Amino acid sequence: MRIKTIGRPTHVSLKIVKKAAYFYGKYLIGGGKLFNNIRLTIQFEKVNSEDGDYAYCDWTDDNNNCREFQIGIDRSLSKKEALLALAHEMVHLKQYAKGEMKDIWRPVRMVKWQGERYLHEEMDYWECPWEIEAYGREKGLYFKFLTYMQYGEPESLCRRSKHIKIMSPSKTTSPNPTTTTSNTTEKQD
Repeated sequence: MRIKTIGRPTHVSLKIVKKAAYFYGKYLIGGGKLFNNIRLTIQFEKVNSEDGDYAYCDWTDDNNNCREFQIGIDRSLSKKEALLALAHEMVHLKQYAKGEMKDIWRPVRMVKWQGERYLHEEMDYWECPWEIEAYGREKGLYFKFLTYMQYGEPESLCRRSKHIKIMSPSKTTSPNPTTTTSNTTEKQD
């Protein structure tokens, strides 16, 4: 994945943004030819939206075989908000790149999602399956990225937070009331 940036965010470094975009893309798409052929421009700008949007993802090449994308993010977002917005939009990039979602403009504006057509004007934004996936994955991606940045290696994604301890099968009781029986997790305060 080749990433370039335009503009500067107010509260997060471009280095972190590029690392996050690369991480999100690799996690969502995997390695290989598809990942390597994607070109992404991340533009930080003042996103003026009447409906409260502060980020977007657009394909900029061929709708049938999307490989070039632009993600716009409001430059005034906090670091956390910007990285969450980026995660959300990277889910949309994955949806387009893998052919899960496609924009259709004729005879009317529609979205083709996993083979089914949806009339854009008749859809409730919060009920769109592509938005449900994006909102459902953004926080998990964000926290996986933070874990990756903390431990500095992809294998660390399999590790638990330092606040969670995996109990061995031999431990079935504990003085901590949040503890459960064997092969479960115990929250450490």
